[in-house]
Amino acid sequence: MNKTGSISCCDAVGMALGHPAVDVSACDETNHSTPVAVEMPGNLYFAAESGDVNAQLKLACLFLRDNGERDYAEAFRWYQKAADLDNREAQFGIGFMYLEGLGVSRDYKEAFRWFFLAAKQGDTSAQANLGWLYENGFGVPRNDAEAVRWYQMAALNEDPYAALSLGLMYSRGCCQPTDPDAAYIWISIAALTGIIEAEDEQEKLEETMTPEQISVALKRAKACISSGYKDCPEI
Repeated sequence: MNKTGSISCCDAVGMALGHPAVDVSACDETNHSTPVAVEMPGNLYFAAESGDVNAQLKLACLFLRDNGERDYAEAFRWYQKAADLDNREAQFGIGFMYLEGLGVSRDYKEAFRWFFLAAKQGDTSAQANLGWLYENGFGVPRNDAEAVRWYQMAALNEDPYAALSLGLMYSRGCCQPTDPDAAYIWISIAALTGIIEAEDEQEKLEETMTPEQISVALKRAKACISSGYKDCPEI
């Protein structure tokens, strides 16, 4: 990895899971669970060709699935059509394909470019992936401040992996937050929202905390979640 120009304050590299929080299951948000044989009539193609963004996204997702119809080139083509209409899901999809090298050569700079476009429109997964790219220096110079900023944005938009990554960066001493308990709180938020890996990280931090500190921090983590991420640690 090229670290030229890096302003990272950490030696450790990589997100909590060693990989950005992205997968094809994002397609499920548009309810594409019907078998392909039923979901791909001519009128779907007609709608997509006529500029229907939802139809274009549906076709892209269908062609990404491992269901006997997988065709990355077609998936990319339909994502591109929707992205040309400034659709953030399509922008994220193109970023994902460049990130993973699906039907295109893996290109972190292109992944960054497309994630950035989607993130600016509020796509939470794109925001989390920008954090991962900045943290690791893929496609851009490593920059912990930017990684924290994007992880924070995604975490406040209720992305649990971003919450874990944010907490881990703080626990390693990256870009220290104003709140001394922020690392434990964000990691606890990830654990409370179903990220099993976060529980191990909780235990590590608890070795340096008093029972009272743990109790107070857990209450604050729960308060953050119950408030709809309005009452969270100061960054």
